[in-house]
Amino acid sequence: MHIYRAQQDITATASEVWNALANVTVWPEWLPTVLEVQPLAGQVLSVGAKFKIIQPKLRPTVWEVTELHPGENFAWQASSPGLMLWANHTVVELPDRRSEVLLEFRFSGILAPLIALLAGSVTKRYLAIEVASIKRRAEVIAGPRQAGADHRDR
Repeated sequence: MHIYRAQQDITATASEVWNALANVTVWPEWLPTVLEVQPLAGQVLSVGAKFKIIQPKLRPTVWEVTELHPGENFAWQASSPGLMLWANHTVVELPDRRSEVLLEFRFSGILAPLIALLAGSVTKRYLAIEVASIKRRAEVIAGPRQAGADHRDR
């Protein structure tokens, strides 16, 4: 099993971060690692909902939501013969109207070592881009903060 993680402190409430993260159908508007999101079973995030995600340099993948705790986290998975993909998206409330986002991605199955070798660097790069993009998006949603709070977090 190969696990990758990226996290980011954000000057926005967990609710504001969740609003950016959970609206997966608009990710292509602000997330450079996602070209297209096609809802296949359910338009909104819910257990059992399926979304086809098209990303640069990767094969289109159908993800099924397997776990959802609104406002806190969701996980989804995708599979093909010999390979299981799993991704988790977690938002944690911090003091002073701040939060943290944690993205986790896992390859498992008989082909996982090969896929991790071939796609591991892209996975790491995409996770870094995604947490930075979530930060920007959530901070736009949050709007301006007091100057003291902004300087403390940057």
